[in-house]
Amino acid sequence: MLTGVYINNVATYSVPTQLDGLKQINFIFGANGSGKTTIGRIIDQPLGYTHCLLQWLGEEPIKTLVYNKDFIDRNFNQENTVKEVFTLGDDQVEAEGQIALLRPQMRVNGSVKNISLNIVANGVNYILV
Repeated sequence: MLTGVYINNVATYSVPTQLDGLKQINFIFGANGSGKTTIGRIIDQPLGYTHCLLQWLGEEPIKTLVYNKDFIDRNFNQENTVKEVFTLGDDQVEAEGQIALLRPQMRVNGSVKNISLNIVANGVNYILV
């Protein structure tokens, strides 16, 4: 479990700052420009922040899940033609791209052909009909 985040010399944190007493699930909020995204990025990619440190219970790092703008940009396909529909997850965004490439092949003389599309993502087989 993550118990502390120590931040120094990155983005808005020019002086050493620490977050202590973290729990199993933590919600970080604040005004725009206050450093929320920076904290999330440090937790998500700690090796990219040499002046920062994550403190783990028992010194054993575990997988973290950070829901921020970076997560949304990576995992939500917001380029669908139908704006009310979105695709969640890296694999699903890739699958959506494959579907878009095959979409022109689905039409014959202006009408939609009946085809099935088999996509394998992360070991899971998806069949679209």
